[in-house]
Amino acid sequence: MEDKEKLLFKKAAKMLISLRDSSKRWILSNLAKANNATFVYTSKVVNKLTKLGLVKSEKKGKVKEIKLTEDGQKVAEALSIVIEKEKPQTQTQQIEQQQAQQQSAPIQNIPQQQAQQQNSEAEKQDNNKKEKKATQP
Repeated sequence: MEDKEKLLFKKAAKMLISLRDSSKRWILSNLAKANNATFVYTSKVVNKLTKLGLVKSEKKGKVKEIKLTEDGQKVAEALSIVIEKEKPQTQTQQIEQQQAQQQSAPIQNIPQQQAQQQNSEAEKQDNNKKEKKATQP
């Protein structure tokens, strides 16, 4: 699938999911703003979704009001379920990565700490030797 098609699918999916919120009056400009898209791009996506039978638009005065069809409702519901399933997996993966980093961090620091302790002990011994030599006749 081309990158443009992937982008179109993602934007179209987001727009379908947005349209599930029937408490809002969805016109092209509102849908574009809600999905961070341009008016022209949103218009093209809505036209394609209309051809697929997922949305319908009704002219109300100067604006087109956009609504999901029954098929559109089903597709939007399925998309939202898929997206919701992906979110916890991503969060879970992030948590697992953080835990793995925290567990490996102390292990990585142990050799450094041991080396620092050995260096400081060696310095102390050197200082003791110097002091002994300085006090001997």
